[in-house]
This record gives sequence, C-alpha cells and structure tokens, in this order.
Amino acid sequence: MEFEVWWLVFIPVFFFLGWFAARLDLKQLLQESSSVPDSYFKSINLLLNEEKDKAIDSFIALAKEDQESVELQFMVAFFFRQKGELQRATAIHKALLDRLDLSPEQRMRATCEIGVDYYKAGFFDRAEYALTKVTSGKHKGKALEVLESLYVNEKNWERAIICAHERNVSTGVCRSINVSHYYCELGDIDYLASNFARAKQHYSEALKHYSNSVRAILSLGNINMQAQNIQGAIDIWQSIDVEDPQYSLLILERLVDGYVALKRSGDCLELVESCLRKSPNPMLVDLALNTPEIKDRANAIYDVVRSELKNSKELVWAKFLIDNINLPSEIDESLRQDLRLIKQSLVAYSESMMHRCGECGYKAKRHYWQCPACSQWETFTLQAAA
Repeated sequence: MEFEVWWLVFIPVFFFLGWFAARLDLKQLLQESSSVPDSYFKSINLLLNEEKDKAIDSFIALAKEDQESVELQFMVAFFFRQKGELQRATAIHKALLDRLDLSPEQRMRATCEIGVDYYKAGFFDRAEYALTKVTSGKHKGKALEVLESLYVNEKNWERAIICAHERNVSTGVCRSINVSHYYCELGDIDYLASNFARAKQHYSEALKHYSNSVRAILSLGNINMQAQNIQGAIDIWQSIDVEDPQYSLLILERLVDGYVALKRSGDCLELVESCLRKSPNPMLVDLALNTPEIKDRANAIYDVVRSELKNSKELVWAKFLIDNINLPSEIDESLRQDLRLIKQSLVAYSESMMHRCGECGYKAKRHYWQCPACSQWETFTLQAAA
C-alpha cells in the first residue's frame, strides 16, 4: 500500500483528540477530589503519623458531616469500640440497621458488628440473638467465632462444640484442640458427679478430635484409678511423653501415685531420676523428696541436684542440699541460726517457680488448661518467676 501525503492531516487531529481526552480526565479528577472533605485527608495524615487518638477524633467529626457514607459509619463505629465507647459504637450500628438502603451484605455486617458490641459490653443474651441472625455472607465466620467465645465464657460447652463445627464448615478453620478441651470440660463435669461411664465417653471423644490431648489421657487414667485398675492407669499415663517440660510434673505426680500404690518404689525412683537427668526441674525434686517410699533411696536424686547446682549456679538447687545436711549436735548455735536463715531465703526463692501463660504472660501457682486472663488453651509452662 502506497503512502499518501494527505494522511499527514490526521496527525494533528489525533494529537488534539488525545489532549482533549486528557483534559476531561483531569477535570473529572479535580471535581472528585474537591468533593472529598479536607478533614478526610487530615485524618489519613494523622493515621500515617501514628497519632491514633487525634485521627479517630477527626474521623468521628467527618462522620457527623457525611452521615450517608455507610463505610465511613462502620469505620467510626470501629474506632469507638477501640476506644472502649461501646455505647456510641452500638448506636451507630443501630442507626445503620434502621436504614432502608443497605445491601444484604451490609445488613449482615451491621448485625454482626452490633453483636460484637453487645458481647464486649457483657450483654451476652443480646449478643447471641444478633450473632445467630448472621446466617450467610463473609461475616458469618466472625459471628461464629464470637459466638463460640460467648458460649465458652458461659461454660455452655455443647453449644461451643456446635459453633466450632459450624465454623469449620463455614471457614475451613479447624479448632480441634479447643473442641477437645470442650469435651474434656464435659467429662470433668460427669467425673465430679461420679458418672464415670459418661465421663469416659467425653474424654474418648476429646481424643478423636485431638489424639495428643494430654488432658484427656490424664483424665482417662484417673478413671482407671477410681476403678482400682492401677496398672491400667499407669499404662495410659505412660503413653504421654514424660519429658515434655510443659506437662512432666502433671504426669509424674500421677505415675508416682500409681507406682506407690503398687509398692514399686524402685520403678518410681528410676522414673523420677531419669526425668531429672533429662529435664532438671526443682519441683520434680520436691515431688520425689516428699514421697516417703522413695525419699530414703534418693541419693541419686541428690547427685542430680549437686550437678545442677554446679553447672547452672541457680540457688534454687542449694535448698535441697541444705535440707540434706545433718548438723552435729555440738555445732555453734549462731551457725545453726545462719544456716536456718539461708534455708528460709532459699525456700522463698524456690517457691518463686510459677506457671506462666505463653500468650499473655499471666502467672499462677497452679497449672491451668485455659488461661484465666486471655482464655487461650494449653499455653502454660513452668518457669522461675522473674
């Protein structure tokens, strides 16, 4: 095809059309930006500068100016909740639910959010009513999560189990460890009521959901002990790794009771000594030395204590050696009193061993399966208090 000179006329025409289109886009952009309040950009700037409280106040002021913006209302309600002003957050969500122009998805979201407001405010009946109405959409998973927490707080374990299963189906989030504990809670209720057959069913169900549930295994052993099947209880408990520092004391306490009941003090001492050499723990030493059946044969345990004191230099081990010192009757009384003072100080130090939550740092003298502070499951480990 040959080039025609007159085609050159189209070059300035195309250039003009491109320039005109760009001007239209620029004009539209300027119009849109001028319609956005300055306070919006101010709020964003405050957030970027990490001035959170000022940014929240700015967004709240903006929401009062533009009450038609649904997303802005949701955002401001969220900020109110973050500041602990649950009544104001609830009022916004109520106003949203009263609107007739919400899409089905927005209505589900508002219903879910007001349920969360009620839950955080402690109105569990209202929260349950709202959250159970969130039956579809992407907010159903959040509603089920809050409902599950609500039922756990109310110790309504059956409904907590149902919520966990529904959440698994809806979102694919598997809560097998939590569900296992819910069944264990049901088992504990029946165990305390001496309904051992039903308790065993619940503990067995717990193991189906989480085969490594230490709590369920310990509890099944306890049922065997109640039935005087001591060897059966020991066999069950021995299926747990006794060297696990998180549970070693819980397991050994039961195994020691079982061996003592069967008059197998040699096996008992061998077990404690083995655990101490692999995972030294002052509370295990206390357990051994407070068990009369093995205390008199505890020279091997004192060897472990001496080794730990030499290697770690931790004073907690010195307490046991002072306990084992037999002072002659003719010793000077002032020296005897000095040793007594040292022992009292070491006892106070040794008692600083605490169970600590790995999630929130909560400390307690006893072990909890569920942290009383953050409500997480299986987070406690034994360690020296800081």
